[in-house]
Amino acid sequence: MKLPASILCALAILTGCMSPDDIRLAKTRELRIGMTTAEVEKLLGKPRSTERFEMGTTTANPWPGLVWKYEGIRAIFQNPEAPRLNAWITN
Repeated sequence: MKLPASILCALAILTGCMSPDDIRLAKTRELRIGMTTAEVEKLLGKPRSTERFEMGTTTANPWPGLVWKYEGIRAIFQNPEAPRLNAWITN
C-alpha cells in the first residue's frame, strides 16, 4: 500500500527523522513555474519573510519581483500585483 506524501511527512516528523524545514525542502520537487502565491503557500506554508524589489536590473527591461524567504528556500515571483512563481532557489 502506497501512503500519501502528507502521511509520510507526518511520520518523518513524529519519529524525529526529518525537521519541518527538511520536509519543506523536500516539497520543492512539487513546485512548478506559474504557481500562484496561494498554491505555493499551501505547499510550503507561510514564508518567514517577503521582499519586493526590481529584478533584471542589468537587462533592457527590468521588472518588479517578489521573493518569499523560507529556511533554505527562496521562491521568486514576477509581478507582485498578480504574482506567479518564476523560479526558486535552494541553499
